[in-house]
Amino acid sequence: MRTRIVDGGSTFPCLRAPPSFHRMFDRHAVHLKHMEGVVMLYGLGDGGAMLYNLCRKFAVSLVVVIEPDEGVVRLTHRMAGRWRGSDKVRMVVADASTVTRAKISRSFGQIDQISYLYADIPPADGDPPLDVLELQQKMCARAVGWRGQEVSFVKWCEGQEIGRPDVDLDTFDRWCLDIDMAVHERSTAYIDHCYAVAGRT
Repeated sequence: MRTRIVDGGSTFPCLRAPPSFHRMFDRHAVHLKHMEGVVMLYGLGDGGAMLYNLCRKFAVSLVVVIEPDEGVVRLTHRMAGRWRGSDKVRMVVADASTVTRAKISRSFGQIDQISYLYADIPPADGDPPLDVLELQQKMCARAVGWRGQEVSFVKWCEGQEIGRPDVDLDTFDRWCLDIDMAVHERSTAYIDHCYAVAGRT
């Protein structure tokens, strides 16, 4: 048995994990370090790895999972019951078009401000999933992240015909304004990471 260390202590048990599995955790770590308080997770992609790490993170007080597939919810509920911190997980079978804060409150009681909304679903060409845009309009999370956002940023830069040498933090801010998303990770190191993930140099 091996474990992958993420974000200074978060782990996930795995057996002889391939390089792609470890890259997945590098992708998650960018978001995990910003997550605290109430976190909303849309989709249980990557075998529940993000959920596992959210359970273990002490700064996270509540995880609200929105997952359209009832079978995936049942399977994850059985698996997550053995994890440390699983008592702070609440799962809702719904999609972005049907879930509301009122529905969540009726099921689990009033929830505090959502600090982070993360979509762990396969992106369409790296663009922000439309489901996430719809969810954010309802939930008003302080920050948003999604699988493939690094590629989304790089493709936006290319669409604006901004060459890599000219991409800086001002460019990143313009992208956030253009997509109307509050993306927390903002640094030159993250911009480098985006281009590495997108396979650009």
